Amino acid sequence: REKAEAFLRDCSSKLGNDHFAFLGCHWAGDEADFRNAIELFWERMRHPYMKQVKTPGSRSVKAEVRAKLRQAEKVLLDAEERRAYRAERVSVQERRMASEFFLRKGETALVQGDDGEAKKCFRKVLELDPGDAGSAERLQRASDALAAIKRS
Repeated sequence: REKAEAFLRDCSSKLGNDHFAFLGCHWAGDEADFRNAIELFWERMRHPYMKQVKTPGSRSVKAEVRAKLRQAEKVLLDAEERRAYRAERVSVQERRMASEFFLRKGETALVQGDDGEAKKCFRKVLELDPGDAGSAERLQRASDALAAIKRS
């Protein structure tokens, strides 16, 4: 029960944060990362000990956490909404740097023969790229690499 109370206190302190901070996920995460974090939160909220927490204000905190989780699900599990949300919260420079990082990481994975990791990285490039001046080249390289992996 004490852990449930501590969890609620922690959640309550994070309610004003963006969805990434609330869930404890990096903004460059993919749908699977966000889905796992959201499912873990729902499991904790449904834990039998959570029903035993009767501290003052706990009922409203639980309701606020549930509302925040539903909103995070709506935004982070939909590709277009997630992309728009990132654009609001993360600078173009950060998104460009992340896109370049995953492009290089994917190319390295290809050289090492790890097609699965390469696919994951190139998909991240396509999702994270900010659409700035160098976007066309990055997106083309990632798309070409994904197409080459699918052909092999």
